[in-house]
Amino acid sequence: MNGCRVLWDFGTHSMIENTVVFCKWAFFFTAIPDIQVDILGEVEEGDTVWAELHYYGTQTDGKKYTMRGVILGGIQADQISWARLYINPMQVPD
Repeated sequence: MNGCRVLWDFGTHSMIENTVVFCKWAFFFTAIPDIQVDILGEVEEGDTVWAELHYYGTQTDGKKYTMRGVILGGIQADQISWARLYINPMQVPD
């Protein structure tokens, strides 16, 4: 992961540099290699998108992982220009 040091902090919603975002997602995809995402609902208005998401997969230690939440994002030139994720892990029965 190119020397990334990742500390998960679900309590803050501040602006994060692109490198930090890359490192967090790289860790996420490494820890849950079979991750899947279902879009449960979405709305687009102008250059703003809202989507309700359900992430799920199996962690490298064999445990099931799931989380749900909402993402709000801005689109400019067909790319994400900003995003706010309000996503929380869910308990998965054994």
